[in-house]
Amino acid sequence: MAEKQIPAPRTITTKPRTSDKIFRGVIFAGALSSLVILAAIAIFLGLRGFEIHAREGLSFVTGYEGYSSHQFHKLMDPHQEFHLC
Repeated sequence: MAEKQIPAPRTITTKPRTSDKIFRGVIFAGALSSLVILAAIAIFLGLRGFEIHAREGLSFVTGYEGYSSHQFHKLMDPHQEFHLC
C-alpha cells in the first residue's frame, strides 16, 4: 500500500479572488441603487408634501379635524360629483 502524502500548505493571502471582486461589485451597485431610489422617493414626497405643511403648519401632524366623505369631496373639487355605483 502506498503511503499517503501530506499536501504542501497553501499560502494565505489577503488578495480577494476575481469572483469575490465581482460579487462585491454587484452587491455594492445594488445597495447604492437602492439608496438612490429611496432618496429620490424621499425628495419627491418631501417636495409634494411641502405645500400641505406650509399651509397647515404643525397642526397637520398634531391636530385633528374630522371630515365626512361628502365634505372631503367638496374640499377636493366642489364641482365634481362622486358616485359609488
